[in-house]
Amino acid sequence: MQSKSSGFHVAIIMDGNGRWGVRHGLTRTDGHHAGADAVRRTVEAAPEMGVTALSLFAFSAANWRRPGAEV
Repeated sequence: MQSKSSGFHVAIIMDGNGRWGVRHGLTRTDGHHAGADAVRRTVEAAPEMGVTALSLFAFSAANWRRPGAEV
């Protein structure tokens, strides 16, 4: 386990929130909202876990081809 004083970098690739929503009987947008809630919890918890740098990849160029409401 790494010491809190030295910190570390965590990178997260967020993928599949829309599919998660549909699999759970929700809309794709509901899945994106659930993903945003998960990100919020992660960002809030990261410093307490010694994370000093957090990178989130959330939106690729291909995502611009999605329907406007989803983008």
